[in-house]
Order: sequence, then structure tokens, then C-alpha cells
Amino acid sequence: MNKNIFLEVIPNNGLIIVCSKNNELKSSWKKVQNAQLKPDGYIFNVIHSALYFIRENKSLGDAIKFSGKANYCSVLVGAIMACLKK
Repeated sequence: MNKNIFLEVIPNNGLIIVCSKNNELKSSWKKVQNAQLKPDGYIFNVIHSALYFIRENKSLGDAIKFSGKANYCSVLVGAIMACLKK
């Protein structure tokens, strides 16, 4: 486990915390936070959108309808949901 990275997702209040000493990771996380809820397949929008569906307690079906065939938002939502249920 990398001790330089801490990620916590708290679905009940939508809080997502990422802390790192790695500047590249910090920069990427800022891009995710500033991305758009948009089904265009752009990686930062895909991650941003997936986290939106998790944070807002939307269903996997909602994510599938949103993402369509062009991106992996719904795949990420399903994987994250499965991890959170364990």
C-alpha cells in the first residue's frame, strides 16, 4: 500500500478526500474536480461523472443511461459501488 496517498469516499455526505505528496496526482485530482458531468468519454469527465453518480446515490441504471456506449462512467460506477458494499 502506498503511504503517500489517502483516498476516502463517504457516500452519505458526498465527501471525497484525496491527499498526496505526489504533485502529478494532485494535478490530476484537480482536473477531475474541475471536469464536467458530460458523457463525452474524456477521462477526467468520466471519473468526475462516475463520482457524481456515487455521491448522489444514483443507480447503476442511471449511470448506464447517462454514459451510453461512448464511455466507461457506468463501468466505474459499478466497480466503486461493488467495493463500497463490501
